[in-house]
Amino acid sequence: MTYIIENAVILRGDKLSRESIMTDGTVIEAIRPDLSRYTFTKMNVDGFIMTPAFSILDGSILANDNAVQSLHGYLMSGVTTVITYIQIQYERELHIKLEEAHRQLEESPADYAIAVKIPLSGLTPAIVRECKRRKVPAIFVEVPSGAFLDKAAWGWIREAMFPGNCPLIPIFNESENGSEKQLLSKWKKTMTSEKLPSVLHELRENIPLSPYELNKLGIYPQRSSLLHKSELSYNLYIDDFEAENVDEASMFLYHRNRLAITVRRGQIIRHGDHAGFSIMNGEHIRIKTHSYYSF
Repeated sequence: MTYIIENAVILRGDKLSRESIMTDGTVIEAIRPDLSRYTFTKMNVDGFIMTPAFSILDGSILANDNAVQSLHGYLMSGVTTVITYIQIQYERELHIKLEEAHRQLEESPADYAIAVKIPLSGLTPAIVRECKRRKVPAIFVEVPSGAFLDKAAWGWIREAMFPGNCPLIPIFNESENGSEKQLLSKWKKTMTSEKLPSVLHELRENIPLSPYELNKLGIYPQRSSLLHKSELSYNLYIDDFEAENVDEASMFLYHRNRLAITVRRGQIIRHGDHAGFSIMNGEHIRIKTHSYYSF
């Protein structure tokens, strides 16, 4: 049934705007400052701040014996999508570990996507092609030193990535003073000069990812966006406090007590301190398009 969500004060990043949303119940059909000329049933959300439902990265979730319980906790904080990764050394491990991860998460209450983490020394064109075939969101690359960046066969890897934009994302393991900054600088230079799909910084875990990062992963704009044709997934926070400098990250980190409702694809899955986990399990996300937008 088509209906309209009126007077939504939407927080995207650190920007607030007042808009109305027309939806078929699962997907946003239109979003504009004014939809008053339409006669569909209306739901007024004045008195709340709306954010897109959050998407986060948690690379440790598969090592957790209580992974599903941890995912319940994320839902209670307004997170509806979790990205995690398997760790491999060789191509032959990829299929087995992806299947194991899917079985471990198949009862997840949150939507989930499974990426791949591999040492730079093990990154090969064959692994890149297999990751593309399996529609993973990203390849996380452990970079121990700048010397490894000089030795990689980037030309072959770039060829294996085409067509497609499954990004390479760095993980730096050195802890010496200044080493990570130097590695980051060299990573940026290498990715730019080799023209490789990539994220030019490490991703922070357990905090909402930005639209830029989610776009690279192929999650945005379908999820965590509140844009035309995106899924209807959002959080409503009680707007009973004065805050001139709010943003999505601070809402997630500091204002969980004001989170009143979480909706995923039109279904209320959290209200107050109660969660309707029995409504449906989350989806295993297989990425169709990376970098849909150019940021």
